[in-house]
Amino acid sequence: MSKGYHERVIVEVKLSSNAKFLDGLTAQLPTYLHAENARHGVFVLIKVGEHEKKLKRIAKVHRTLRKDGKPIPDLIVIDATEKLAASRLKGFFDYDADAAE
Repeated sequence: MSKGYHERVIVEVKLSSNAKFLDGLTAQLPTYLHAENARHGVFVLIKVGEHEKKLKRIAKVHRTLRKDGKPIPDLIVIDATEKLAASRLKGFFDYDADAAE
């Protein structure tokens, strides 16, 4: 419970691997907003694997809620999938500036 603030922002964070990730946007966050009497919410989805279908689904639900004129939270997707280190990107750094002179 929050106390002593005039404006509150409620943030709900879910991993894309969570089977009930969509509930965070459609049920949990709205409940928290109401309970805290907050006007603004942010739903953060952390992409931790190849979950493209889930990402498309949540984007579609978010658009639908917006079209219905319902107050909806901001949607932020963070790509936390493992990436190659820059030193392992083959061919990208093969240009030899000294040899070009």
